[in-house]
Amino acid sequence: MPISEQVRDIVSLLTTYSRGTLRDPDMLAELLQHAHDHQAFAALGDLSFRGKHLARVRETLGRQAPGSDLHERLLAEFSTALQEFRQLLADFTADAHEELSTRIDRHYLAVSEQALQHLLTLAHDLEWLKNMELDMAQDGQ
Repeated sequence: MPISEQVRDIVSLLTTYSRGTLRDPDMLAELLQHAHDHQAFAALGDLSFRGKHLARVRETLGRQAPGSDLHERLLAEFSTALQEFRQLLADFTADAHEELSTRIDRHYLAVSEQALQHLLTLAHDLEWLKNMELDMAQDGQ
């Protein structure tokens, strides 16, 4: 999928904003381009919101002692957040071109440890997108 100059500029800005911590800027660019091409900005906003939520739950879960009541509740919340994020990604890319759709199916929606890691990586990058969006909205007020 050809990536527009506008999308490249957004990813470059996001890379700077995240202090170089984006883990897969190429996939993020493809998703941004897909949102642009299909006028799916609200769906991308929902996906980035869910990604941020998943990333926050994962981070909090990692700080809890296994076996504690809080750990068990966070584990349940993580499972729910992961399934919601996975479904939103599937819905968001349902009308994507074949190459992107195939990549998403194989690398993000498959039931495997590697697909889980890819989903968490994407959630991390989308968290930065949501953070930048919120900062820009706050600065615009």
